[in-house]
Amino acid sequence: MKLKRFSRHISSVILLPLLINSSYSAEPLTFDSLEPETKLEYIQLIKEAKLCLRNKQPSEAINIINEAEKILKQNTTLLGVKSAAYTELKDLAKAIATQQKALELEPENVNILFNLGELHYVQHQWALANSYFTKIISTLEGDSTNPLYYLSELKVYISMKKQGLAEEAKVIEEKYDFTTDSPIYYFVNAVKFLENGESKKAHTWIDRAYRVYKNNVILNPWQDTLIEAGYFSEEGI
Repeated sequence: MKLKRFSRHISSVILLPLLINSSYSAEPLTFDSLEPETKLEYIQLIKEAKLCLRNKQPSEAINIINEAEKILKQNTTLLGVKSAAYTELKDLAKAIATQQKALELEPENVNILFNLGELHYVQHQWALANSYFTKIISTLEGDSTNPLYYLSELKVYISMKKQGLAEEAKVIEEKYDFTTDSPIYYFVNAVKFLENGESKKAHTWIDRAYRVYKNNVILNPWQDTLIEAGYFSEEGI
């Protein structure tokens, strides 16, 4: 299983929250109830764990998280960092279990939903991935300002194609055009041709996306989505 690009992408999403604000009904202790000095210690441990991840030291990150858990276990930021570390270690079962704990704390958190969708998507577990990405779309209710909205729609489209749900996928194909303020129009068309084995035509649509957006930072997650689905090799498109 090729996880290099996936690990890079999902880690960037997991580490989005900057501070901590979560609670859990089975544990009366919350971040807000901690003493000021303990809060600072907790935040510092989270920062150190994130730094270890950036330095490609996932095992050390988990050790630091274990120390933080002695203060407070049920926290979405802590669980996100821990899941990212398991992802780097390619222990996706533990990464999923950790993200599920985070989702129990914040069931409508689209970042957590996206991470869970990705963890299944990269393993080509299309139905499970589709369930999380669909939930993101319904949660955002057409909020196209959130970058996860259109990217989730593409992943839903690919998941449908992989499951042979042609009619459902066609709805997405007809939903967007060149006026849509997103790369999704170009990548949906690329996938349509890739599924038909027409690689040259698919590349034409991808090239159009790069001419329009001229920004690899914007298009990297879209390209990675195709690689994770198995359309292209790890080396790129």
